[in-house]
Amino acid sequence: MTLEVLTLTGNICSFSAEDIVLIWREEVKRGVGIRRVRKLLEAVTYSVGAIEERLGDMVM
Repeated sequence: MTLEVLTLTGNICSFSAEDIVLIWREEVKRGVGIRRVRKLLEAVTYSVGAIEERLGDMVM
């Protein structure tokens, strides 16, 4: 399943774990555990897209 709000790593990193849980419940109509969301945030923090975004911000 994909969510329109949480498509890019920068979008995901800008939300807190609690915000993602609320968005997920509204969009998907199912609950997601806070531990799973925290793992997602950790993975996104070290993903290639997030690193590229941070490097791009440093260059500008």
